[in-house]
Amino acid sequence: MYRALQERGIEINCVGGTFNNFPVDVRRGVRGVEIREVPSSWALLRDRLRPRASRRYRLPSLVSYLMNVTVLYSASRQRENRKLTDLYLNPPLARVGMLDWNKFDGIVERGYAQRVQVLDELSPDFLQDYVQSARQTLP
Repeated sequence: MYRALQERGIEINCVGGTFNNFPVDVRRGVRGVEIREVPSSWALLRDRLRPRASRRYRLPSLVSYLMNVTVLYSASRQRENRKLTDLYLNPPLARVGMLDWNKFDGIVERGYAQRVQVLDELSPDFLQDYVQSARQTLP
């Protein structure tokens, strides 16, 4: 979901406990965002103790929150590191979850197919220059 929103130019802010425990200042600066109420920690705790159907605040679990922060951080690091690569291969992995170990062979096949496609699209001159420069940098 993060990648789909990012491709549409929608910025995702993950605030509240990761870097800034009380992110009213951050959210106030975002155009079109109105802050009606920021519940206290005690209000959130009391709400968490209520039956699920009568809870006022819909919050993710701690595990879900930490997983989302990890994925977002990983995506930002990947984007930064992608700028440092000469050739970036990213096979399409739609509908493949993190725990879909039974799809391993299919993932390898997709990766191989994309590699063949990308290398076929490169000009022979580019590949020759790349190989020569790589040989020069080897010890």
